[in-house]
Parts: sequence; C-alpha cells; structure tokens
Amino acid sequence: MERCKPEAYGALRCLNLHGFPAALRSKLADHHAIERLALQPTSVTIFGAAVMLGTTPREVGRMIRSGALDAARGGRHLHLRRDELDAMRKAPR
Repeated sequence: MERCKPEAYGALRCLNLHGFPAALRSKLADHHAIERLALQPTSVTIFGAAVMLGTTPREVGRMIRSGALDAARGGRHLHLRRDELDAMRKAPR
C-alpha cells in the first residue's frame, strides 16, 4: 500500500478516521490551533486487562483458560480485545 503524500492530496485527506475530525475542527476554529488526539490501542495484554478489570493477572489467566475471555497471541504476549473487556467491566455482576 502506497503511503499518502500530503503534497499530492492535501494534508487533511491523509489523516485516518480519527485524525480527520480533529484536524477539521482545528482548521475551522483557527488555522494555527493544535488539537491533541489520543488513540487507544484495540487490544491490551494480560496486565492491562487486569488493571482494567480491577483483578490480578493470575485471575485474568484463569478467565482465559475457562473461556470467559478470548485471547490471541501477538509475539511474546497474549492480547485481549479492549471492547470485550469494556463490556465485561460494565456488565452487572
């Protein structure tokens, strides 16, 4: 896939789905304004999942083994989907 060249398409067309609205707001408000944008990763490791759920990494491992959580290996670590963890955190116990 070819990389987007701002000089060929205009800087605003080279931004991704999350960056485009931020750049557009900045451009409409003030041409020199800078808006900070924090993108969250779509997956977290076991330790990140433990922090999100308020449990220990050992308990998250038990949830993975029991099938309550789905994990995928990414390199050396297991990764869990952030939206799945958010749903589990918000669900009534």
